[in-house]
Amino acid sequence: MTAREKGEYEELVRAVASLEAGPHILAFPDSPEVYFLTGKSNPTRTFFDFFEDPAGRSEQVLNLVNDLSLSVVVVNRAPQFSEPPDDALLESLRERLGFIRDVGRFRIYWKGPT
Repeated sequence: MTAREKGEYEELVRAVASLEAGPHILAFPDSPEVYFLTGKSNPTRTFFDFFEDPAGRSEQVLNLVNDLSLSVVVVNRAPQFSEPPDDALLESLRERLGFIRDVGRFRIYWKGPT
């Protein structure tokens, strides 16, 4: 791990910790380390998205956000193995959650207090 990557992960962990995320967040694609580093649970069985069928993936993600009332989603914009999420999914996350913060290759979407 490079010093830049270490700093990126430290900033990501601080950012997620500052949000009222509850026990679960969604981190994808190919981001299992985010769950470990933040101490948050993965509400899915997926660790690397390239193992999953890409058909309907965007709809699955949005349904998961809605069904579990997830308030924090971390998107890896430069996954090593899988395709990055499409722009339509990213826009839908922005519309549903409302807030965005970029931390290196990660983009955090979260819902503010209601």
